[in-house]
Amino acid sequence: MSLITGSDVFSNTWKTVFTVISGNVIDPQTRTGSKWIFADYPVAEDGTSHYHSSGIGFPIITIEPFQTQTDNITMGLGKTYSEINSTITIHTSNKAQIDTISSDIWDALNSNRQDFMQSGLHHLTVEQGGVETVAFDRDNKIHMKNMGVGFKVMI
Repeated sequence: MSLITGSDVFSNTWKTVFTVISGNVIDPQTRTGSKWIFADYPVAEDGTSHYHSSGIGFPIITIEPFQTQTDNITMGLGKTYSEINSTITIHTSNKAQIDTISSDIWDALNSNRQDFMQSGLHHLTVEQGGVETVAFDRDNKIHMKNMGVGFKVMI
């Protein structure tokens, strides 16, 4: 993992979290060569769900781009202390997978705290939300769980 700087704080924080999750959370579908972790819910050119129409299927994980959630605090010497946050969402058609995948994400993030700190990402917070179920189409439901992830970074 590389050191996070002011010019790349958002993109490199996302890449760092993506690397940790993709390297430590196993796809329960054992898809070979298929992405299952994204920055946004995948949509095909015709506006339909890419995963529904292509047959790749669920589960998928989305990691939203990081953003600053609080005011920056100037620490002197040209350094600013900021809190940055994102939401990780698990999307699955099998509700039983929610707890397994969220536990795997929790473990991956927490077991890499030292690596995050070496990259300049301090004070990891992970918050788990509830499960929401929505009708995907007439015959299918998608179950979603949000996990908030945040860091404090000095840039």
